[in-house]
Amino acid sequence: MEEAEGQVMEKAQAQVKVHRISSVAPAIPTERHPMFLSNLDLLWLPINNVQRILFYTISPKNQYPSILESLKKSLSSFLVYFYPLAGRLDKGQSGRLEVTSFEEGGICIGTTLHHVIADGNSFWNFMKSWAECSRGLPVSNPPLHSRTVFKLENKKPIPISYKPHEVVINGIPRAQIYKFLPDDLQQNSENSSSEQALEREVGIQKWLGNNTEPRYSTFCFTEIMIRDLKQQSGASSSFIAVTAQFWRCLTRAREVADDEPIVFSLLADCRGRVKPPLPKAYFGNCLSLGIVRTTEKILLANKLCFAAGLIQELVNSCTSETQINNMVDWLESPDSGFVPLFHEFGGLCTSNVVSSHRFPVYEIDFGWGRPLNVQAAAMNENGVMVFFAPKDGGGSIVVSTRLPQHQIETLTHLLSAPH
Repeated sequence: MEEAEGQVMEKAQAQVKVHRISSVAPAIPTERHPMFLSNLDLLWLPINNVQRILFYTISPKNQYPSILESLKKSLSSFLVYFYPLAGRLDKGQSGRLEVTSFEEGGICIGTTLHHVIADGNSFWNFMKSWAECSRGLPVSNPPLHSRTVFKLENKKPIPISYKPHEVVINGIPRAQIYKFLPDDLQQNSENSSSEQALEREVGIQKWLGNNTEPRYSTFCFTEIMIRDLKQQSGASSSFIAVTAQFWRCLTRAREVADDEPIVFSLLADCRGRVKPPLPKAYFGNCLSLGIVRTTEKILLANKLCFAAGLIQELVNSCTSETQINNMVDWLESPDSGFVPLFHEFGGLCTSNVVSSHRFPVYEIDFGWGRPLNVQAAAMNENGVMVFFAPKDGGGSIVVSTRLPQHQIETLTHLLSAPH
């Protein structure tokens, strides 16, 4: 296993000094109006902001003050198109939420985004477009702000429950994929708002687990390694092969008891799977949630092909049109969202995939070249898998995660061992 340069981040903590804070507004005043947030947006309210950081080298002729002014000017121009990023989250009349320089010469751009505003596809489209604007290019992929496509107009949503559905992979049962299924009984919440707030906080803490002294580490799966993993697992894609291997090694490194339940989750872009299909430029959240539950013993006692088959079944399930439609209906219920999921899975050994190696992270060129490195500045919980594209643009896949130090050392050993 090859470790990316990001591993060095474990050994030293950079000291940051704030020199100035300034706000950037759209260059042209945009229409002031509340923007509808779909259920797929509001799902992310309890989750912390998504943070990414991009590092660049710059030549001596590029002075930091002029670069900063150029970035602010281009951002101001581009916020005219991506105007939701200049807004604020607030409650409307209905009560519904609407809406540094381096010694050796270089610059880093850090970003933080509330997931309610946009998903990864939308965010990286914004970053790529901002960079194009900074180079004096026209808007190549204007955003589409049409979130009302998910608005339930005069439609009573079908009561939906999130229920486990047993699947059998290679003749092996006892794995459960959770599906959005019609429910005959509509569940009504009787808790007060204060009780709901307390439950949400407790549920979130259970989901995040014990996060004392987490360590971040980054690993690179080369094309050769991925080819071997696909042969071993019979996986149909590089993503499934790498995810299956990483999930197994993560679980072993976390020293989970044999019969302890373990949970794996992922998010799938469904822009092309809703009807009518949405273009890639749709700005907002359009993600389908998939969760599978098994035990440590079943996952590790079987070969890699079992984990790969389970993940493939999960992908097939959560990207089906029926499941996407049912998820939208489920989110209309006051008892839906991440809070009940925190209660269902909080305290269990959870691993989840965020981001994608297909995002154009190394195509963000503001005029001084491609990024030297791209990292997740923070991760919400232990055991998360953050996928990135490789810097060289080849067929490799880079995965970052966070765990306590001794578990990171074990994970590094497991991923480096021949399989």
